[in-house]
Amino acid sequence: MAELRFTPIGAQRYTLDDKNRVRVPAEIFAKFGDSEAVITPGVQGNLAIMSRDSFDQKTAGLANADYFDLELQSQYTWLSANTKTVERDSQNRIVIPQDIKDAFSIDREVVFVAKFDFVEIWPAEMFDQRPVIAGAEQVSKAMQSLGALLKARAEK
Repeated sequence: MAELRFTPIGAQRYTLDDKNRVRVPAEIFAKFGDSEAVITPGVQGNLAIMSRDSFDQKTAGLANADYFDLELQSQYTWLSANTKTVERDSQNRIVIPQDIKDAFSIDREVVFVAKFDFVEIWPAEMFDQRPVIAGAEQVSKAMQSLGALLKARAEK
């Protein structure tokens, strides 16, 4: 299970400059300790930035994947090709590589969402098109659903 490192506290918007650099909150890199940072595909059409240690932990099961499983190997190749090590500069910016920027339809604005041991990076347009949960009844149902999912996972 992932260690609780980032407290989920909303979304933060940032704008890429002309060199595809985006400022990253300093506390993100501080949480990674000595581990290098990677940018990798997320599971919702977004990207994620995480420590190399966290990435290696999440993908450890792929090390024993059947070499002859064409579908799995194709997906693993895509994941590997779209995962890059990132370095921050003196102004706490990272470069989002052009090929990844293009593959994930990132224009100029991204949204960061902290999630425990990684941070999602969303193209702003995609983030803004997500379904909205509004009103007390919808929020209550969504939270009950989340609670039921967490309970079911804990019972496994």
